[in-house]
Amino acid sequence: MSDIDDSLKVIAKGGIILLAGASLSKVLGYIYRVIVANMGSEYYGLVSLGLAFLGIFTTISLLGLNNAVLRYIPFFRGKEDYSKIKGTILFTLKTSVLISILLSTILFFFLDDIALNFFHNTDLGIILKIIVFVIPLCVINNILFMVFKGFEKVKYEVYTKNILENVTKIILTLFVVFFFTDKIVGLSLAIVISTILTTLFGFYLMEKKVFSIIKTKIQAQYLNKEIFIYSLPLLLTSVFPLIFNWFDSIMLGYFKDVSTVGIYNAAMPTAQLLYLVPYSLSGLFIPVLTKLYSQNKQFLFNKIYQIVNKWILLINLIIFGLFILFSKTILSVFGSEYVQASMVLIVLSIGFIFNYSLITSTHLFMINKKGKIILINSLIVSVLNIVLNILLIPSYGMLGAAIATTISQILLRVLFIIESYNLFNLNPFNLKNINIILSFVITTGIFYFITKVIYPKNIYYLIPYAVSFVLLYITLLFLTRSFEKEDWMILEAIKEKIKTKV
Repeated sequence: MSDIDDSLKVIAKGGIILLAGASLSKVLGYIYRVIVANMGSEYYGLVSLGLAFLGIFTTISLLGLNNAVLRYIPFFRGKEDYSKIKGTILFTLKTSVLISILLSTILFFFLDDIALNFFHNTDLGIILKIIVFVIPLCVINNILFMVFKGFEKVKYEVYTKNILENVTKIILTLFVVFFFTDKIVGLSLAIVISTILTTLFGFYLMEKKVFSIIKTKIQAQYLNKEIFIYSLPLLLTSVFPLIFNWFDSIMLGYFKDVSTVGIYNAAMPTAQLLYLVPYSLSGLFIPVLTKLYSQNKQFLFNKIYQIVNKWILLINLIIFGLFILFSKTILSVFGSEYVQASMVLIVLSIGFIFNYSLITSTHLFMINKKGKIILINSLIVSVLNIVLNILLIPSYGMLGAAIATTISQILLRVLFIIESYNLFNLNPFNLKNINIILSFVITTGIFYFITKVIYPKNIYYLIPYAVSFVLLYITLLFLTRSFEKEDWMILEAIKEKIKTKV
C-alpha cells in the first residue's frame, strides 16, 4: 500500500469518527438550544451572551498554546521524542491555567458593571459571575482535546466534548425548566456542572488511555521559548473565529436587546453546521501533514491537501443547499419567532461555505510555522469585522451583523489562498471541483422550482426533501465523473471503519 493510501486512510477513518461525534454533538447541542430558546428569546439571548464571554476569555487565556499542542505532539511523535511531548503538554497546561485563574479573578469584580452599563441588563451579570469560574476548566478541556487529536485518539474527544458535556447540559437544563424557580441561576449552573464533569473525564482518559503526564517516568523536556514564539501569533487566529461567532452577538446586545441576540443565535449555530466536515477532517489532517512535513514528503503533502479540500467542498455543498432552500423550515424548530432570521441564515451560510470549505489553507501556515502571516491576516479581517458590525448593526440589525461576518470570512479566505499559492506553490483546487459545483447548481436549481410549488411546512416534511436532494446530488456526481481513484479509497476506508463499529 502506498504512503498516500496510508495517510488518507488515517484521515478518512479518524474523520468519520469526528464527523459522527461532531454530528451527534450538533444534534445534542441543538436540543439544548431549542430547550432554552423555547423558554423565550430573552433567556436564550442571555445564555448566548454568557457563552460568548466564556468562549472569548477562554481563548484569550489559552494564548494560542492549544495550537502548539496540535502541532508539536505529532511532530515529536514522528521523531519518537516523548520527553518533548510531555514537556509541551505540561507547559501549555500550567501556563494557560495560571493565566485563566488570574483573568477570571479580575473579571469577577467588573461583571456587574459590564452587564448594567454595556448591555443594560442586570440578569446578565448573574450569569457571568457564575460561569466565569469555569474558564480555567474550559482552558484545560481545550488542551486535552488537542492532545487527543495529536495522538490520533479523536474518539476520546467525542466521548467527552461531544457526548458527555452535551448530554449533561440537556438533562440539567430540563431539570431547570421543570423544577427551578430562578431560571437564570439554574441555566448558569447547568453550564458549570457539565464543564466540571467534562474536565474530570477528559483528564482521566488522557492519563489512562492516551499519554500520562503524572505517572509516567519520562523526563519532561521543555521548549518554552519556541512554543511561545509559535503560539502567540496564533492567539488572534484563535480569537478570530470568536469575533465571527460572538462579537456580532455582543454588538447586537449593545445596539439592540437580548431578545434580538437570542433570535440571531438561532441562525448563527445553524450556519456553523458547515464547520462539521472541515472540523472532522482537519482534526487528523494537521497531524498527518505535520508528520509528512517532518519527513520531507512534499509530493504526498500536496496531494493530500487537494484531496481533503475536495471532500470538504463536496459534503458542505449539501448542507449549504438545504440552508438556502429551506431556511424558514429549519429555523422553525426553535419556535415561530425565530423564523424572521431566515435571511440571516442564508447570508451567514454564504460566508461560512466559502471560508470553511477552504479552511485548510490556514493549516498550511501553522504546519510551516508561519504564524506571523496568520496573525496579520487575522488582524486585518478582525478589525474589518468589528468596523462593519458597528456600521451596519444600528441600521440593519441582525442582517447587518450577518453581512459583516460574511464579508470578513470571504476576505480572510481569499488572503490565505493567494498567500499559500505564492509561498508554498499550493493550489487548493482540483479540476474535479468544477464537476462538483455543476452537480450542486443543477440539484439546487431543480429543488428551487419544486419549493415554489410545495414548500415543506415543518421539519418533518423537510426530511423527504433533504433525502431526495442528497440522492439527486450524488447521482449527478457520478454522472459528471467527479470521483477519482483516491476518492474510492477514502470511501472504502470509511466503509471499513463503519463495519468495525457495527
